[in-house]
Amino acid sequence: LEALLWPEGRPLDPRIGLDREELQRIEAMADGLITHPLTGAWFNPEQTHYRLHNEIVISGPSAGGTLIKGRLDRLLIDHERKRVTILELKTTLSAAPEDVARMAANLQLDLQASWYHHLVSQAFSSSYTIEVVFVAIEKQPPYGIGLYRASEAMLANGAQKMALALDRHCAAQATGVWPSYPAVIQSLQLPAWAQWR
Repeated sequence: LEALLWPEGRPLDPRIGLDREELQRIEAMADGLITHPLTGAWFNPEQTHYRLHNEIVISGPSAGGTLIKGRLDRLLIDHERKRVTILELKTTLSAAPEDVARMAANLQLDLQASWYHHLVSQAFSSSYTIEVVFVAIEKQPPYGIGLYRASEAMLANGAQKMALALDRHCAAQATGVWPSYPAVIQSLQLPAWAQWR
């Protein structure tokens, strides 16, 4: 079938590989993480207790009993201090506090933080302190890094969103009616930046 569809050979998907420039940028970002005074201890594979493949998929019940899951970038466990730190790596154009706050609002990072906090709290005894730290790294040189702990207010805001999302999910599952777009034909407009000038 492929020979019939593509007599000249199957077309290559240009999105599969990284070009040299993009690979160099990613390697420079990784070097920045490894050499940073704080993140170096978290992301440097030469550290004594470093786990190479540390991305974790975790699941458990929500407060209402619905099974939920999350995929955490990195988890730091300090049994001595009874502390668990959830690290979430975010690439950004600017790691300045106001820009990361804007990104957090746009990407619903409060919901993500609360979701992950809930899952991890189920895996550890209540004597453990759990925190969520966002590691924001800039995509361009000098690859600045900003570290931001999710505040109690941010977690509380995310918990409200989480409760609402789970309520809506359970209601849709029970009724078989899932939220969707209106069943009407709408007029489509190009965004202002795409208008002919």
